[in-house]
Amino acid sequence: MTQDENTKVGEVLPTYPSGTTLEDTALRTLLALPPSLIRRVSLSLKKLVSLGYIHVGTCFSGCDMLHHALQFMSRAWKLLFNIHINFDLRFQCESDVGKQVFLVSEVPASPQLFNDAAELGSTLALNVKTQRREAVPWVSLLVAGFSCVDKSPLNIHSHKNKQCIQRQTGQSGETFSCIAKYIRLTLASVVVLENLREMFQTDGNDISDAEYVVEFLKSLGYCNVMSILTKAQDHGSRAVRVRAFFVGLRRPATHS
Repeated sequence: MTQDENTKVGEVLPTYPSGTTLEDTALRTLLALPPSLIRRVSLSLKKLVSLGYIHVGTCFSGCDMLHHALQFMSRAWKLLFNIHINFDLRFQCESDVGKQVFLVSEVPASPQLFNDAAELGSTLALNVKTQRREAVPWVSLLVAGFSCVDKSPLNIHSHKNKQCIQRQTGQSGETFSCIAKYIRLTLASVVVLENLREMFQTDGNDISDAEYVVEFLKSLGYCNVMSILTKAQDHGSRAVRVRAFFVGLRRPATHS
């Protein structure tokens, strides 16, 4: 996990009133973050907000809890920093047919639901909602999980896959490669990637896949790159899971 060198010992933020139990848990999580980190994110958000709407895309969307998380974030940042954020969910990407049906029903706000992550870095991709091949839009915020099949402790061969992201092998390496292609092409202002804590495992002197992802984002000009390990249950989830998140921030560019 990364540590914020600018954080002062004992530095805290004031408490704020909360809404629902879930919001209370989420606000406590936000308030527990290093204040200097929150300030940096706040400045980045202000730059994004200056562009108007924050355009969002998700990849391997699943049930897309991000949609609900963004609604909370809008309220939380308003409460913490008096920043009003308008989120525009431009696209989702999910190959599982059952999850596609759920997303079409539960998240109608997204105009595009792409079927294949491998097409995101191309000019056109199949939109499940219209059954037409359409242009993949630029987004200012990209949130993407990539397959954890090869990293999972449930996989008896996982010990052989400690560098599968770097080698672009197996389902985990291939799906990361698809997302990386889209990131290279569009350079979203904020990128959030998610996988398992096993991303930090390594063999001897070789760099871990977690370090590889961080260096990949830095090579594209993401100046504030963080790798974070977090427990889902610490953020209001009933699931006992440890997840790795990679966050990259860069100055927003002007796109039409």
